[in-house]
Amino acid sequence: MSTHIRNGASATDGLETMDTMTSMEYLKNSSTKKSAFGYIVSSKNVAECAERLLAPLPASLFSYHNLNEFVLADLHNNRITATNPKLFNDLYDSSSHINSFASEKENLKELSDKLVQFGIEMDESCGVNLDYLERQCVENDYHYMPYMSEPMRVKCFAESGSNVLMWSHYANNNQGICIEYDFSSFADGKLFYPVIYCQKPLDLTDLLRNHNGSNEKIRLGILLSVIAKYNVWSYESEWRFIHSFYDLLSDIYKVGGDNSIAEKLPDRIHIQNVPNPKSIILGKVFFEYWSKRRAEAKGDLPKEYSDFIILVKDKKIPIKIMRNARLSYELEFSEIKNIEGIEAPHFFKESAHWGAHEHNKARQLKNAIEVTQEGQYG
Repeated sequence: MSTHIRNGASATDGLETMDTMTSMEYLKNSSTKKSAFGYIVSSKNVAECAERLLAPLPASLFSYHNLNEFVLADLHNNRITATNPKLFNDLYDSSSHINSFASEKENLKELSDKLVQFGIEMDESCGVNLDYLERQCVENDYHYMPYMSEPMRVKCFAESGSNVLMWSHYANNNQGICIEYDFSSFADGKLFYPVIYCQKPLDLTDLLRNHNGSNEKIRLGILLSVIAKYNVWSYESEWRFIHSFYDLLSDIYKVGGDNSIAEKLPDRIHIQNVPNPKSIILGKVFFEYWSKRRAEAKGDLPKEYSDFIILVKDKKIPIKIMRNARLSYELEFSEIKNIEGIEAPHFFKESAHWGAHEHNKARQLKNAIEVTQEGQYG
């Protein structure tokens, strides 16, 4: 793989000057995104949207959820939960792809060329059994695919709150919620990275196989593993908040390193002091879902629903609800102006008639809901 950008500079130039940074300082440094962009552009597999790495943080980011006790706890405590990528639904998420056999063959060829200078004639294999070497290299490469991203914890966000597929896949089939955040003033806002979508995996051999002990080459390789995804996921338009335990785990990347610390790290960690949500959007069939849950509980309001209503009232979070658009596959939102109006149990019965004419709606619904005709998330 070539390691040169169009202007002739090495894609990893300047890494040495960042070698003494902590991992979190490295992620926050503006040069890190430029290094990642340079490496992607220099590779043979140019991502379709590498320029996203140089884009500013969007004014809003969205997090889709099923409404449950864990989401409520995060909202109550103004935090988000970052997760080990190995628990995500993409089998290739945060995988590190290297070709150590190609690297070993290149090393053997260089050795053969040097031996010639001393009058020693050998073929390019230098007498090594290449079939055996290839099997060993492939086995090691498979081992390292999920292993390298072990220090990373990730929280995923989307650029849009009206993505039909996201509502279906991540918000309990339109029964959940989507939380809108403005992270522009968040202290750790520099830890957000856009996901780069690729047709083929990035070859990270130069960073993760030929690093020569450079922490920053390893860090860059791990970062690229975490933010590069197969382009079938591009509909998500994802941004990731990234936390790194690399400083604790750097020894596991050394030959014979101890990985006992990695096994003790929690798969999920809480990121504190997150701003209040800009808004919370309810799925189109949110009320129908909780109406069913209420019926199953023999008329009692489910605790998650009651706690949610109390929370949004106390924190004064604007509430909206998604609805289908007319003559379009886009989603629109309606704003719920009177949060008191959706607290009473009989609201559930009326909510089943969503979309009916105003004169057929309960007076409570009419007062609570204000339809925003122009309100669409792009």
